[in-house]
Parts: sequence; structure tokens; C-alpha cells
Amino acid sequence: MLKDDVRNAVFEAIATPLKAAGFKGSRREMSFRRVVPGGVHTLGMPLADYRPTYVFNLLVTVRVDAIEAITLPFSRIVTKYWERSSTLIIGPEFFDAPREHRIRNEAELLIAVAESAALFEGRMLPWLDASTDLASIERQLNAPVRHPGQYTDLDSYAFAGLAAASLCGRQDLDALAARYLAEMKARNFTDTIERFQAFVQQMGLALPD
Repeated sequence: MLKDDVRNAVFEAIATPLKAAGFKGSRREMSFRRVVPGGVHTLGMPLADYRPTYVFNLLVTVRVDAIEAITLPFSRIVTKYWERSSTLIIGPEFFDAPREHRIRNEAELLIAVAESAALFEGRMLPWLDASTDLASIERQLNAPVRHPGQYTDLDSYAFAGLAAASLCGRQDLDALAARYLAEMKARNFTDTIERFQAFVQQMGLALPD
């Protein structure tokens, strides 16, 4: 099998349910995108060529424009890429599915595309449809225990979580900021700490001692 054969099979298997749900696809980028009120949903299908084995998985991302408008000035993302930033990145494990598919032959390819289509229709799409409001995104970002299937890294979710909490009118913003700052210190995220402290001050919150 050639990489293009795998790419085309995966893309076509997912295309029908995605297009029916309002997504537009890019075969070159192996992704589908739909605009929703206040943001964007994206499904990506990264494909790696370790010939004779091909590896791919499904990733869903959610962008909330109101959150990104607050956090992007404090991010490491180059300005020209701001419009493609994501607020949440969710992997297959979040939906109790395998992290990736490894394909070595036609039989494994057929299984992988069938399982991927079923995963999107049965689990990912309903989750995306239920994640169009700010409150649901805020709960995901600031969950007390982070699910291993949520791929958004600390450098992003601390800023997004605090911004979302502010937009939702939470009254415990100082405590939430302290929680994230403590996590950064525990993980020795020195550069992130400096940017996060500036972010907290910009939001008019008190920095913890």
C-alpha cells in the first residue's frame, strides 16, 4: 500500500458523516472544519508513514473566539497563525477509543476506517454538538481531574481556563489562578509562569504569594 491509498481511504470513510454534519474537508491537510456560533470545530486525521506501517488517529479541536481573543496576546503562537488556534484538543482516549490505528495491510485498513467512522458518528460528533456553549467548554477546561484524552497542554489550558471562567462569571478566579500557578511551579514551567503572571495581572486578579 502507498501512503496516498491510506490517505484517500481514511478521508473518504469520514467524509460522508462529516459533510452531513456541516464540515468542509481538506484532503491535503487531512482535516475537516465547520464554523459554529462563536467558534470553529475541526477534526484532524494525522497520518504518519513508517512504511510498511502507517499510523493515524482522530483529533477533534474546539476554538472559542471569545476565549482566544483574551489569551492569544499572551501565547507563543505567531500572530499570523492566530486564526487557526484551538481552545481544546481532544484525542480518541477521551471517548474510550484506542489512541491510534496501525495499518500494515488492506484488512487492517478496512477495520481502521470503519472504526474511525463509527467513532466520529457515535461519540465525537455528539460531543461536539454538545460543546457549542461557553459553559460546557469552561467545565472541560477547569475540570478538577484532567482526562488523559484531553491533549491541550498546560501552557494553553491554564490561560484558556481562567479566561473561560471569567467570561462565565465565576467568583473564584483568584483561587483558580493560584491553582494553575501552583501546577506550573510544580512542573517548573518557568517561562509559562512569567507569562501567566502577566496574564493574571492583566485580568485584574491578585497574584498568590
